[in-house]
Amino acid sequence: MAARHLAHAGKDVCVLEASNRVGGRVMTLYDTSAGTPIELGAEFVHGDAPETTRLLDEARLITVPALGKQYRSDRGELSPQGPLWERLSKVFEHLDPDKKKDRSFQDFLDDKPGGARLKRERQLACGFVQGFYGADTTMISEKSLAQAGDPTEGAAESRRLVNGYTPLIDYLKRDVAQRIRLGVNVKRVVRTEDDVRVFDTATWKLVCTLATTRVAAAGFGLFGGLLMGNIFPAAFEVVPASARASAVGALNFCGALVSGFAALFGGLWKKSLGIDRLLTFTAVAYIVAGIALIIGIKVLFPRDQERIY
Repeated sequence: MAARHLAHAGKDVCVLEASNRVGGRVMTLYDTSAGTPIELGAEFVHGDAPETTRLLDEARLITVPALGKQYRSDRGELSPQGPLWERLSKVFEHLDPDKKKDRSFQDFLDDKPGGARLKRERQLACGFVQGFYGADTTMISEKSLAQAGDPTEGAAESRRLVNGYTPLIDYLKRDVAQRIRLGVNVKRVVRTEDDVRVFDTATWKLVCTLATTRVAAAGFGLFGGLLMGNIFPAAFEVVPASARASAVGALNFCGALVSGFAALFGGLWKKSLGIDRLLTFTAVAYIVAGIALIIGIKVLFPRDQERIY
């Protein structure tokens, strides 16, 4: 609804949906042997419901009165519930919208409003809140329910959509269908003075990847620089003066060759390994090469080692 209004006002909107479909608790099952659509979630239009009724008229969807009696199924046994809405109302009328200290609806039920005579009604009220509001009774606020008014008001005059609730969802999403992203699990919301940034699981992973990449790049630059910075001075230390020019040329040639193959294999491995892993592996390789260089100087050139230290 909000996205639809914003889109009609010319605003650029994006709807993030964690599941692979829109509709939330609205889900209509059509392929059944019942001969009529079966609602797995929201089912009725309670009372006047002016906003819902306006949308139904706008979408040209038909409703019919929900007639019949209410039954309860317990372990395969059906039992009539009598005047269900009146029974529920006897519990909800004990809610206090002006209560100073709020508490959960479960705490309200645990106080046994109405005493022993409303024991079964409290059980019905618990199931009603869980189903109608899709709420955990230990988390939903007693005060919020009280301030919303008796949810059973108008329920006796409820209506049912002939073709189910899903066509209404389809109508609402029509104007924003291209702006809906499915399968997006929001990981974090960051608010600043200028904007609000929403990170989904993939984006948050990218942020973490970039952080890792920066660390790996720093290691790559540091250890690569140390290695390359020591190779050329080492060449002048161990190579005779008459062969130093050739040694520098050979080192440059090897460096160019390695750089060329590094670019080639880097491009090939970037997609399979990822930039962060590629830089990490390269930094580790430079560390190993640097350690090998230190050990090599110590073992193969003991006189130079003694002269340095």
